[in-house]
Amino acid sequence: MALPVLLQDWTSIQGNSSSDSVIQSADAWLDLQSFTDAIFYIERKDFSGAGLTVHYQTSPTSDDSLFQDMATVSISATGLTQTIVLFATASVPLARWVRWKVDASAAWRITFRVWMVVRAG
Repeated sequence: MALPVLLQDWTSIQGNSSSDSVIQSADAWLDLQSFTDAIFYIERKDFSGAGLTVHYQTSPTSDDSLFQDMATVSISATGLTQTIVLFATASVPLARWVRWKVDASAAWRITFRVWMVVRAG
């Protein structure tokens, strides 16, 4: 059974340089222990900056140092982008915890939200 989940409601964030990355706050990380597959939908209303990237990250525990990228999305326009992460084919499959991270190669800003559809294996 597939289940829709809101990973991030509309938010606007920015960084002043390439060293400024923003990670979703820990209280908003999702515990998806019962699921194996995920489809991410990121919708963008506004963005600026070069090399803007959204990382979908996962970890078996809520320890910051254990999060790894499951997938990344390079942002080059407003609109909607779908990213599929299947347990059977992912180099880093869905673990228990899921969050997002945004970074860029120059000063940047973005307004976005992220929906997921998750499925148990």
